[in-house]
Parts: sequence; C-alpha cells; structure tokens
Amino acid sequence: MKQHEIEANEAFFKQILGVLSEGGMWVWKDHPTITFTKIEGKLVGELTGYMMVAEIVSPEFLSANFKRKK
Repeated sequence: MKQHEIEANEAFFKQILGVLSEGGMWVWKDHPTITFTKIEGKLVGELTGYMMVAEIVSPEFLSANFKRKK
C-alpha cells in the first residue's frame, strides 16, 4: 500500500476509537463476520480480522491500537 493510503486507514481507525465507548463494537462492513471490541483503549478481535488490519496500517499503529483475542 502507498503511504497516503496507510495514513488514511489509520485516521479512519483513530476516528473509530474516538467514537466507540469501552465495550463498543465495530463491524467491518465488507466482512460482517469480522468484529472488534474496544477494550482498554484498543480494538480487540479474532486473528482473521487482526491480520486484515495488519495489511492496511503500519506495524506501529497496529501494536498501539489493536490486539488479538487469545
């Protein structure tokens, strides 16, 4: 991905984190089985969703704002 695309994706997820309350859920519109829940300020989801996000944001942003369910 181009850097400006990565930055746009990160801005989108920052907005999601800003509007979700603790325990709130975000569903990936194009993949409705992919969901993330805001827990302790991070979006927590299953491995599949986590790996999809890893493809569209920087590694630093991923580790700071996302977490895989165990």
